[in-house]
Amino acid sequence: MQNDRYSITLVNSIYERDGEWKLSFGTAGIRACLGSGAAEINPATMGRFVNGVAAWLLSTYGAEACAGRGVVIGYDARYFSTDFAALGAALLTARSISVRIFPEYTPTPLIAYAVRPLGALLGLCFTASHNPAEYNGCKLYGEDGVQAGEEITAALAEYIPAAAYPRFKSPTNYHDPAAVRSLIETGIYDRLDVSPAEQAETTKLIRKYLAPVPQSLAADYRRSISSGISEPPAEALDISILYTAMHGTGAQYMLPLLFELGFRRVDTVAAQIEPDPRFPTAPRPNPESPEAMTLVLEQAERTRPDLVLATDPDADRLAVAIPDDRGDYLLLTGNQTGALLFDYLAQNYWNGTTQQAASTRQTATQSTTPALVKTIVTDDFARDVAEHYSAVTRETLTGFKHISSVMLQLRNEERNFVPLLGFEESIGFAVGDAVRDKDGIAAGAYLAAAARQYAAAGLTLYDRLLQLNELTGGWHASALSGYEFAAAPGKSGKEIGDELYELFGSPGIHRRLADCVGLSARRFDNFADCPGPALRTKAGRIHLGEHTVVALRPSGTEPKLKFYIWT
Repeated sequence: MQNDRYSITLVNSIYERDGEWKLSFGTAGIRACLGSGAAEINPATMGRFVNGVAAWLLSTYGAEACAGRGVVIGYDARYFSTDFAALGAALLTARSISVRIFPEYTPTPLIAYAVRPLGALLGLCFTASHNPAEYNGCKLYGEDGVQAGEEITAALAEYIPAAAYPRFKSPTNYHDPAAVRSLIETGIYDRLDVSPAEQAETTKLIRKYLAPVPQSLAADYRRSISSGISEPPAEALDISILYTAMHGTGAQYMLPLLFELGFRRVDTVAAQIEPDPRFPTAPRPNPESPEAMTLVLEQAERTRPDLVLATDPDADRLAVAIPDDRGDYLLLTGNQTGALLFDYLAQNYWNGTTQQAASTRQTATQSTTPALVKTIVTDDFARDVAEHYSAVTRETLTGFKHISSVMLQLRNEERNFVPLLGFEESIGFAVGDAVRDKDGIAAGAYLAAAARQYAAAGLTLYDRLLQLNELTGGWHASALSGYEFAAAPGKSGKEIGDELYELFGSPGIHRRLADCVGLSARRFDNFADCPGPALRTKAGRIHLGEHTVVALRPSGTEPKLKFYIWT
């Protein structure tokens, strides 16, 4: 990992003069550009954030539970992720809140996984996922391992503004990749501007309440995935796989997992396999984007693997490419990958394999029905596949705090349903119950197992994709477009997006859109008018003709309207 002395200079007067908390919770925690401002991500703002989290934990759970169960902390390889993790651990332990911290860079799914076996009250992962290098932030997980929902974030939004900014000895903070390891080894955090007596007390509390996450947890996590994958057929071929970690944290978990599952022909993109906060070969490291996949697809054209897998920098998303019938590599949409995954999971569920039953925590019986959970802007391909397997489909809002909550509800409250897969079109997939968030590592392992199973029957994944289209009534196509509009003075991106949604929600616009494509506008689903809160949001779906749907929703942060089109 490269360290080019990236730094942030703090100006204490900025934070003391303006006490307003200017960062906000988005789909998954907080995220913004690095910088010295009060509305940017830096040690001062992240320190205030953690102080607010500490106050909420003590108020909600009490001192005894906080000291006993505490918080689990992980972090990716971005600039300042290790620094924020070490700072967070120091501030929490100084309040007698126990902290288990990962000693190495960690994929986000592992923090979601770790919360439950470690019995933690909260999980914190310092990451900005697939954003460019200048971003950072923090994702939060409740004690059930699900991304923090509205109840937690609304409470934190009350506690954080009342919390204090920490003061630092030096105004210039340099990114230190070894910050966490140093804290674990010495028990000393000496960057805060405190008295010698306070420093001594802080050191005593760090050494009492800080511990590294057990080394066995990584193996337990991999086992939670492999236990749900069927043994390969005796005649199974060892398919070839090309994998890229996109300068992130995925390789140290994906590669051992594939090896344990019996895959021996696994190649990697050498230039992207090691963590690097600069993302030098993929400045916008979102594998959903074809531009980010350039390097791995170029290598695939030379080496001709059966399957291409790519995880984003924090390894919670999975992109997939497969050779088509002409030998060209097809970059699958999230909708196509979701359909293939559910197909494999449902086949093995109904086959009643011991492994699959264990993975779902329930046994396949005549009284249980497999279930799929998808978002309202995810197309109907996987739903149609689910229908083929007599499975039910539940829809929910965008984001895995919603998807995983619905999966958990099906599992706990409607015990006749077994949720096999939750996913959204933006290449996020949650398989089973071990990780209650999207997990690119698990999804990659399951898709590799599917490719191997079909190869034993003489089929490629592309062959199976064609078969699924035929089984469900024809080729499913989908596309996403985002239209950005100029910001208006005095209005936030969300306000502009909401106004744009109201405009495009009018019947006149629907008729014009239908006229453009030569189809009739049959129906408009306006989710803003849903009677129940579970699906109420600023989003809509225009049904055109017999099979075409245009879904639209405004961005939560930008003056942008997103269109999802499928047929």
